[in-house]
Amino acid sequence: MIRNRVLLALTWILLGAKSGFATPSLIGEGIVRVSEKDHPSLCRISIFIETEEGEIEALCSGSLISENTILTSAHCFQRNRQHSATVTCGGNWLGRVKRYRLPVDSDWVDPEHPLAAHDVAVIETRRRSKTTPLTQARTPTDWFEEDGRLKNSVNCRIAGFGMNEYGKSGPLLFGYPSDVEYYLEDGLIHMVPVSGWLKTSANPGDSGGPLLCHHPGSPEEIIGITQSYRYFEKKNQRLENLFVPAWTRL
Repeated sequence: MIRNRVLLALTWILLGAKSGFATPSLIGEGIVRVSEKDHPSLCRISIFIETEEGEIEALCSGSLISENTILTSAHCFQRNRQHSATVTCGGNWLGRVKRYRLPVDSDWVDPEHPLAAHDVAVIETRRRSKTTPLTQARTPTDWFEEDGRLKNSVNCRIAGFGMNEYGKSGPLLFGYPSDVEYYLEDGLIHMVPVSGWLKTSANPGDSGGPLLCHHPGSPEEIIGITQSYRYFEKKNQRLENLFVPAWTRL
């Protein structure tokens, strides 16, 4: 198994490792701040949740896949709380979310978090964007070998919105991971270091952001949706990023 081969050197670390939903900013090396206006199909999602202490704001990222449809993570929307959400793509406000498509109840681990392999949401905004949407990958065979490894010719990067010093959604960031391998297993795309730790990793607020990949000479497509990460708690070092495949069906 690719997973066993890649992570064999990290086995002793995994005993002290924990998992967490990617909840904003990409961290580590290879991080580039870019203008939202130059990437109008990348979206920031503000979710306003009613709690006993009052309304709080949660932050996620997403991708425009049609003029008013956004692809993101289901765990951004808690089932057991009242909430509303607004979407901004490329700096253009698309208004409040009109409709949600989430995994069925039985696919959720608990009232707030879905099973990893089903952690995908499609939301529809009231306003329509005039920009060209991103293409959503439809089949794994275009990107992965039969043994689950990403094809050698494919290049990938992560996108997500950072968090500023006030805890609000910050700039749009691209992460360019180096010395990593991608493979498809157990319904998820795994990004793991070839050796040592991840140099580029997702973090809070990047949930729902795209894993963008392309073949040489071809446009980028969304092949994954940022779902979670695993890390070694004692040193806060990242062991892997996990992405829900873009072709996952609700």
